[in-house]
Amino acid sequence: ISLPDSIQYISDRGFANCGGLKEITLPDGLTRIGVEAFVGCTNLTDVKMPDSVHIIRDNAFKGCTSLTSVEIPEGVKIIQDGAFKSCTGLTSITLPGSLTAIGDSAFSNCKELTSITVPKGVTSIGSNPFSSCSALTEINIPSTVNYIGSHAFYGCSLISSIVIPNGVIYIHESTFEKCSSLTTVTMPSRVKTIEDCAF
Repeated sequence: ISLPDSIQYISDRGFANCGGLKEITLPDGLTRIGVEAFVGCTNLTDVKMPDSVHIIRDNAFKGCTSLTSVEIPEGVKIIQDGAFKSCTGLTSITLPGSLTAIGDSAFSNCKELTSITVPKGVTSIGSNPFSSCSALTEINIPSTVNYIGSHAFYGCSLISSIVIPNGVIYIHESTFEKCSSLTTVTMPSRVKTIEDCAF
């Protein structure tokens, strides 16, 4: 599907559970992708987003199990809760430099995702954003991050090392629990609290 340039916003559940949808090109001028806009589009393999998009709402692409790669355009500032949750075929994702926040469970249960670089400018990583990403071997977190939520990397069993940015002062509950390959953690001197089951 190619949508006309007159469309500025895809409403909540606009294409939810469209099992036959395989490719979609989103129009120039589109600013928002609504809540559960493409949830359950299990045969969707390709999404092209314009630079005009600035927010991807909750669960927008949740359960799009045939997506293998996503390039999120410059201009997107917030990826909200569960946006790509359980996209179990996703192997790579490119995050833009404009991004400031990654919501709760944004990429959780993306079992084929192998590496991700969080761009400079992101200050907050929510709870569970990469939990159960069991193929993830590398995560790069920039110095701008000052908050990492609970269960952030829970069950990321192949990550071997992590550098926690200097701005982080709390290691929340279960942040690195069941990271069974983790051998090296670089922790800033400002950390005040390590919560239950953090490691």
